[in-house]
Amino acid sequence: MLLPHNVSISLANRKKKKRVGRGMSSGKGKTCGRGTKGQKARTGVSIHGFEGGQNPLYTTLPKRGFVSFSKNKFVIVTLKSIEAAIKKKTLDTNNSSTNNTIDLEALYNAGLISNKKNKIKLLANGGLKIRNLRFKLDAYSASAKNIVLNAGGELL
Repeated sequence: MLLPHNVSISLANRKKKKRVGRGMSSGKGKTCGRGTKGQKARTGVSIHGFEGGQNPLYTTLPKRGFVSFSKNKFVIVTLKSIEAAIKKKTLDTNNSSTNNTIDLEALYNAGLISNKKNKIKLLANGGLKIRNLRFKLDAYSASAKNIVLNAGGELL
């Protein structure tokens, strides 16, 4: 016997999905709930920012501002990598023409950087056991400055 307390809640509250475009008697026939004919009744049409032929607001307002993509782009070089390059003898610090100076050209020749156009920042990853090195780079971290100066080096 079917009594109100035996009826499942999920079956009692279930509502059938509206099937559009299945004839006039279905409730969503003819235009399928899209209104009348026209551009918006078609599929795949997006009219974002369209103002009925009037010049849209985003084109009437002037462009303002500029974002530089090359602002403060640094190539990171660590003291650990410099020390490893000196031990491998790819970075020559005893050259009389460079006067023990590690600069952009020396790092490029050693293969530590791949492009001469970027700025170089020296970071302190590890200590510096080699003494009396001169650095001529664009930026230094505070800890890298301390390590180089304590090892008897110079920052140009």
